[in-house]
Amino acid sequence: FLGRDGRAVVNSRIRKYPERDPAEQIEDWVAKMARAEALFSQHEGPKLRVRYEDLATNTDAVLTQICETLGLEYEPAMRDFPAVEHHVLGGNSGTQFIAARARFDDPAEAFVSLNSRTRDYYETHSGAIELDLRWREELSALHRALFDRLASEANRDFHWGE
Repeated sequence: FLGRDGRAVVNSRIRKYPERDPAEQIEDWVAKMARAEALFSQHEGPKLRVRYEDLATNTDAVLTQICETLGLEYEPAMRDFPAVEHHVLGGNSGTQFIAARARFDDPAEAFVSLNSRTRDYYETHSGAIELDLRWREELSALHRALFDRLASEANRDFHWGE
């Protein structure tokens, strides 16, 4: 179960979809987390909770823990996301762009395009697992207060620093 501080997720959604109601986007995140938690709780096989922020700040230890849960041996090369080919089924366009650009001599040929809101961030991204705290600068005080009112309980296990 890979989770992330909901403020970061909601900030990303507000950045991508500024025309959508922020309260609805927050409530959608809360509902999605409740569904994910229910699915996780019902799963009877090996399982592990991983916080994105922990993965990004303590990558080797968290990857080792993931591998142990899956019965695999950790190899440092697993950290090198762009070094291998990926079949990206989901995720944001930035992650898809990072996966695709490594396959082309000219990154402009990558089949994923970036919009003006994300271009600067992802064109210069190393491709490594990196902590993204843009929400701290971008999420307005109004949206933070709204998030706290609507989602503080749902975010309890995901909350990460200030």
